Amino acid sequence: MKHKILISIYFFTVVFLNLGYSQTDSINIDTLDFCKEGNDYYNSYQFDKALNSLSLCYKNDVKNIDCLKKIAQCNYKLGRLKESKNNYLKILGYDSVNIFAINQLGVIYANESKYSKSIKQYEKLIVLDSTNSFYYNLKSARVIFGKVKIMFTGLFNQFYCLLFRYLKLIE
Repeated sequence: MKHKILISIYFFTVVFLNLGYSQTDSINIDTLDFCKEGNDYYNSYQFDKALNSLSLCYKNDVKNIDCLKKIAQCNYKLGRLKESKNNYLKILGYDSVNIFAINQLGVIYANESKYSKSIKQYEKLIVLDSTNSFYYNLKSARVIFGKVKIMFTGLFNQFYCLLFRYLKLIE
């Protein structure tokens, strides 16, 4: 009687463990398929399709930073800066010193004309790698570009006001 109980327990244990492994393996296989498909679409510049596949991949493996990075890049390429920024912030939640994510946030902030935030991202990069002159150059370029854009915006506004006054005088 004891042997039958032990055999039954052993049988159920083996069956449940095997079911668990086979489900995990199938999820991993699906995840790999979605990631490969997403990367293929990304490499062929089909960012909408890549985003769909990579999103399925990420749903199956929410700690896959490489997949999330590709999702962020797809969103950026499709002009979805807000989603891209949120993806990069999520990456930094997993890995606070991810140089790629910090750099891309700097680019996005500059595209949104948030130059002080952009410069802060480059300052983070400089702290992480003070020997890399590329980060210093990026920071300097963002500072200069921000000042030039602000200056030209002011000049354009002044020109527009003068033109408007001139047109009023002609009437």
